[in-house]
Amino acid sequence: MKRTGFKTNKLSLLVAAVCMMTFFACDDQGALDNNVALDVINDDIELESSYEEVDDLALAGASHDFSTGGRSERDGRFECAEVTKEETDTGAIITIDFGDGCEGPNGRVRAGIIRITKTGDHWDLGSMMTAEMIGFSIDDLMFEGTRSVTNISESVDTNPTFKVTLIGGKATWPDGTSATREVNRVRTLIKSDDSELGREVWVDGTTNGVNREGESIDVQIIETLIFKRSCRAGKKFIPVSGVKQITKGEVVITIDFGDGECDNIAIKTVDGVSTEITIKKNRRKG
Repeated sequence: MKRTGFKTNKLSLLVAAVCMMTFFACDDQGALDNNVALDVINDDIELESSYEEVDDLALAGASHDFSTGGRSERDGRFECAEVTKEETDTGAIITIDFGDGCEGPNGRVRAGIIRITKTGDHWDLGSMMTAEMIGFSIDDLMFEGTRSVTNISESVDTNPTFKVTLIGGKATWPDGTSATREVNRVRTLIKSDDSELGREVWVDGTTNGVNREGESIDVQIIETLIFKRSCRAGKKFIPVSGVKQITKGEVVITIDFGDGECDNIAIKTVDGVSTEITIKKNRRKG
């Protein structure tokens, strides 16, 4: 009887040990999956806000006032950059050169060149603008590729609307990792009384590419992303509202940016579980 009891106790202990090992393994895997999801989200949103910045810089460059010897009176980001314009038969080539790096009014450091080729006036229906990034970086995040922006507004009386594509998009982080990105978006400027550049930018569309781990990523905006210019003063560069869905393999991540407040807070949902997260630059150690 004592020996049988001993076997029973050993079996019970073994079962308990297996259960505990399984529990902790699942718990560790859950934490790992959560960290992976956060990496995917932070990378995607950093690229989102940075490429949005490229579009905005290109638009500001196309609207640059060259009547004061190349000094922009519209956009403080150009105060430490050299902005030049070359007239062509169909439009103009505008070069924004940030040199080896200069800090803008909201603390972002830009370096390198954005070369803009305009066909027609940017605000005219059907006009087209391309922005080529040459050694260009924002806060040490390097960008490559060419953005094409075409005016597809219904009329001159509506909020200006543009089709945006990115070809050959690539971003490289300081640790040497990189991600590729192709974009097919629609960008709408909500007019402002004090600036033709708009007080808000509304973005819809899709993105796909390969992340820093070499995995395919597909992004779908399912509720319009809204960026507010006023948020930049507080160094808040992510959308203030809208919902996007990121698909990585069989994992689907939904991000809700909230109700219009300038912050770095979003709601992440994976497998039906929602968590509040803080978006930050994803500077992994190499």
